[in-house]
Order: sequence, then C-alpha cells, then structure tokens
Amino acid sequence: MFKITPCAVEGCRRPAFSLESLCYQHLKEHPERLQRSLQELQAQTTILNRVFDDVSFVGMDFSRYRFVGCSFRNSKIRQSMFTGSSFHLCFFDHSSFVSCDLSGSDIDFCSFGVSSFVDCSFENSELIQANFNGSAFVDCTFSGSNLYNSRFLLCDFNTVNFDNCDFKRAFYIPSKETNVTFSGSNVAEAVRDMEHLYL
Repeated sequence: MFKITPCAVEGCRRPAFSLESLCYQHLKEHPERLQRSLQELQAQTTILNRVFDDVSFVGMDFSRYRFVGCSFRNSKIRQSMFTGSSFHLCFFDHSSFVSCDLSGSDIDFCSFGVSSFVDCSFENSELIQANFNGSAFVDCTFSGSNLYNSRFLLCDFNTVNFDNCDFKRAFYIPSKETNVTFSGSNVAEAVRDMEHLYL
C-alpha cells in the first residue's frame, strides 16, 4: 500500500506526488520536474504503491496499465483512456472523470466515493467490491459489466446504462434516477433497500 510522504514545502499538508518531494500543486511551479514525473509514470505499465492525489490528467492513455495500491484522491481526469487496465486497492475518492474510457477494465477493492463521472464508459468491465457511494453519473454506461458486491449507495444517476449487468450481491440504492436502463440485468439480485443493507 502507498506511503504518505508530506510535501517538502513548509506548511503544506498535501502528500508528495509519486516519487517527488513536492505535492502536485507545488510541482506545477516546476514544469520540467512535473514533465519528468509524468514521463516516468507513462514509461512503465505496472504502477505500485504510488500517490497521485490532486493530479490533473488530460488526454492521457493508460490502456492496459496495472495500478496496485495507488491513491488518486481529488484528481481531475479528462479525455483519458484506461481501456483494459486493472486497478487493485486504489483510491479515487472525491475525483472527477469526464469523457474517459474504462471499458474492459478490471477494478477490485477500489473506492470512487463521492466522485463524478460524465460521459464515461465502464462497458464490459469487472467491478468487484468497488465503492461508488455518493457519486454522480451523467451519460455513462456499465453495459455488460460484473458488479459483484459493489456499492452504489446514494448515487445520482442521469442517463446511465446498466444493460446486461450482473448485480449479484451489489448494493444499489440511489438517491436519484433519471433515464436509467437495466435491460437483461439481474437487478433483482441486488440489495435495493436500506432495510436489507447489511444482510
């Protein structure tokens, strides 16, 4: 699991970014160091125990990368590809994803709590024991995905496709649903009310 190392700037409480001594916000003041750090990140396809909190990724391609024990809290990720990638024990809480492709991904024991997703695809993915509690989804698809034991508690869904999904032991109790489809899915096997939440 990742180790939190404080930013070297006195008084800053944010964690240092990846292998750097500065947090992402202070690293942006040194463009050459930030560029090297991002190049180093993309040079390998297996990323272990790294911290990328507060990062802003635009147009990045992490297709078929493997992330284990990483933190991306408070990140902003736009127009980026994670097609066929895997995530194990990673944290994306309070992050935002816009026009991102996570189709064919393998996501297990990860947290996306209180995040936002706009125009994103998780199509044909394995989402095993993933936490999306409190998140908002607009124009997204999970079509053909396995949602085993994942949690969608108090989420806001607006135009979301859950067609042909496996909801076995999933927790699906949204706060708001607009234009959500479940064609071909076994949504009856999901926990759908608070009364049975902890069974």
